[in-house]
Amino acid sequence: MTSHALAASHEEDRRPKTKRFQCVHCDKSFGKSSHLRDHIRTHTGDRPFRCQYCNKAFTQYSNLRTHTRIHTGEKPFKCQHCSKSFTQAVTLRSHTRTHTGAKPYNCKRCSKSFSCFSGLRGHNRIHADVESSKLELDLSN
Repeated sequence: MTSHALAASHEEDRRPKTKRFQCVHCDKSFGKSSHLRDHIRTHTGDRPFRCQYCNKAFTQYSNLRTHTRIHTGEKPFKCQHCSKSFTQAVTLRSHTRTHTGAKPYNCKRCSKSFSCFSGLRGHNRIHADVESSKLELDLSN
């Protein structure tokens, strides 16, 4: 394959796929049949993947694998900046921000930014509380 053909092939892979697999229970659709299968389990309650240690059941094998690490103590995601390790990549990414100072979650209402989404979510409650207080004041006048 020429480099041009490779580049074209790569671009094709990055284009959004048509979501032709439609859920019969709701309006969601998916690009892969396996994603639809996993989603349908949220409607049916089917949890075919069961933990051998505590019998907890999961809709997806990947969730079972992550859960099993609680029992085995496996922490495959290691921080490059310190000695900590984690059971999930997402937790490592969040932890790494304590070293880098990155704050990718920005409030749309003010200039504050946060290193984790939960921090932004908690902050947004402040804005919601202020708005409801203003509404209560307006109604009492």
